[in-house]
Amino acid sequence: MRAAKDLEAMWKGAVVIGGNVGGIRRQIVDGENGFLVDTVDQAAERIVQILKNPSVGERLGRRARETVRQRFLLSRLLENWIDLLAKLGRSSLP
Repeated sequence: MRAAKDLEAMWKGAVVIGGNVGGIRRQIVDGENGFLVDTVDQAAERIVQILKNPSVGERLGRRARETVRQRFLLSRLLENWIDLLAKLGRSSLP
């Protein structure tokens, strides 16, 4: 359930700071669309960085939203399935 909340936050353009474990690593590219951290101290440093440099948060938020749009929206996943089925259909033709 945590992953869905992270994706929701990313879709809303929020900066996500996540622990560098599990599935969140499939969603966040560290420094590109959010931050991955290994310790509480690292998380605190990233929070301070965002507070001191709001433009960093804005940039990460825009990229996070674009990541969700490109990789995780249901419409995108459906498009991937349709493409796969089309390829399978073409490959089975004589």
